[in-house]
Amino acid sequence: ATDLRIFVTDMKDAALASTGMSGRAIVQDGDNQIVLALTPAAPNVLAAPLAAPLAKDAKIAVSATIVKDAKPVQARFVVK
Repeated sequence: ATDLRIFVTDMKDAALASTGMSGRAIVQDGDNQIVLALTPAAPNVLAAPLAAPLAKDAKIAVSATIVKDAKPVQARFVVK
């Protein structure tokens, strides 16, 4: 994939509109670390372009602000 996509859902796994949300992702891919600005993509996605596909075991830390609550949320992922 040439983009990073974060699907935004509530605690019941229902889609939340990403309009107006903002965020960033810090990606550790081997020895490389990149910071990506996440932007809303319809309907419930925060996305950022990648220069190249991520390798297996790349680590991703996401920080985003949910418009509905104006509270920051954080998540961590590992590419499988």
